[in-house]
Amino acid sequence: MTHTAKLGAAACACLLALSLGACGGGSDTGSGTTDPGNGQGSQEQQAQQAEPAEDAPYQVTIDSAQVVKTYDGGDAVCITFTFTNNSDEAEAFGTATRVTVYQDGVEQEIAMPAESPANYGNSMSKVKAGSSITVDGVYELANTTSPVEVEVAELFNLDGTVLAEKTFDLS
Repeated sequence: MTHTAKLGAAACACLLALSLGACGGGSDTGSGTTDPGNGQGSQEQQAQQAEPAEDAPYQVTIDSAQVVKTYDGGDAVCITFTFTNNSDEAEAFGTATRVTVYQDGVEQEIAMPAESPANYGNSMSKVKAGSSITVDGVYELANTTSPVEVEVAELFNLDGTVLAEKTFDLS
């Protein structure tokens, strides 16, 4: 093997090691801290929100959840968020954040609602610094009885910081 080939192989190995280190460096966001509720059937059993860092460029609150129907008659949940842009440039909820919805520990896919919620198209609307917008997101449900866990993180933040998290009891 030539000196150039050895140097290239070493550089690739270093890059791979750095990539794997970045992927494995996530933090535990307290997956065992959610309260499943008191069995009284409230739609919002837990109002626990993650506290964003003071210098976070975005603030998100998870406001409500409602069971809706998908275009093909399936069940889905419509989650309403409030997005506040604290950064220096205009930004959209859909390009600034990553929303993950879990039910029974399994990530749920984005769904197409039968009827568009009031704020359904707002996720790609840019918001100027210091302004807020309400956004609706619709996600498939495996069932309408198990709680739904919602997490919102910055899209391009590798430290895994959660901007907001909330659990909803659908029953």
